[in-house]
Amino acid sequence: MKKIILITLTLVFTLDICFSQDTITKKSGVVIQAKVIEVGQTEIKYKKFDYQNGPTYVILKSDVLMIRYENGTKDIFIESDNSIEQTDTINDEKSIIRQYIITHRKFKNRLCINIGGGSGFKDIPVATLTNGTETSISFGGGSLVKLVYGCEIRKHFDMAIDFGFQLSELDIPMNNGSMTFSRNFISVTPSYILPIGRKDRMNIKFGVGIDWLFNTSLKMELSKIPGGIDDNWKYNNTIGEHLKIVYEIKMGKRFSIDAGLKLYNANYKFESGGNYYPNDNVLKTPDGSGLDILFGLNYHFNWIK
Repeated sequence: MKKIILITLTLVFTLDICFSQDTITKKSGVVIQAKVIEVGQTEIKYKKFDYQNGPTYVILKSDVLMIRYENGTKDIFIESDNSIEQTDTINDEKSIIRQYIITHRKFKNRLCINIGGGSGFKDIPVATLTNGTETSISFGGGSLVKLVYGCEIRKHFDMAIDFGFQLSELDIPMNNGSMTFSRNFISVTPSYILPIGRKDRMNIKFGVGIDWLFNTSLKMELSKIPGGIDDNWKYNNTIGEHLKIVYEIKMGKRFSIDAGLKLYNANYKFESGGNYYPNDNVLKTPDGSGLDILFGLNYHFNWIK
C-alpha cells in the first residue's frame, strides 16, 4: 500500500513539473525547458526553468517554431516572406509540427552527376604532323565523368566522396594513330560552405582533399607512323591532392545545379608494358597535375524520413 501511494505521489509530482513550465520548440527540433519572460517583435526572452534566478537568455523569434506555456496554451510562429506571423489557435499541434518539418526540413545528403574536363600542366610531345605542328598528350586533364555523394554535416561544413573516370587524349588528333591515358579515381573533399543570396539559395564551397588514382593505363596505337609502337603501359596507383571551389544554386528543395574548378596534383611511375618500356624520364615518372572545370546536377535527400 505504501508503494502504491509513493508511486502515485511521484507521478503527480512529475506531471505537475511537466505542466508548470514553458517549453520552447526550435525549428531545428531542439526543445528548451524554460520560463518565458517576453515575446517581442524579433526576439524571445526566457530563463532556464531549473535556474530561474539565473541570467536571461535571448533567442531569435525566427528560430522558434512553437511555445507551449505552463497553462496549456500554445503559440506557433509561421514564417512568411517578410515577417513572422504569430497565431494563438492550434487545433492539432503534432500535425502542425509534422507539416512544418516536411515543408521546411533541409535535405543534408545529396547525389550528384558531374561531367567536365580540363587541361594538364605538363604536355609530352608524341609526334610531328605533316603540317609541321606537334601533337602531345598530358597525364592530367582530359574529359571526365563522376558520381558524387555529399553530406552537409554542419551549416558551414560539407564532406564529399567522388567516384569517377578520366581520359586524356592527344591534343591534336592524328589520322593514322592514337594515344590515351585513362585512370579511375576516388576523391575525398571536406569543404567550408559560404552561404550567399536570399535564404541560402546559393552557396560557395571551398575544399581541400585527396585523390586515389588507380587502374592507370597509357594506350598507344602509333605503329603506322615512323618509329611508333602499339602497346599498353601500366602505371602505379598513386595518391594526389587537390583544391576545389564549387558554386551551387538550389532549384527547390530536392535539386540543385553547380559549377566548379578543381586544381590537382599527382605523380605517376611506370610499372609494366606489353613489349616496350619508356626510355625518357618524362614517360617513366609523368606529372599528372592539371585544372578541370566541372558541371553537376544534384539530388538532395535524407536517409531517415
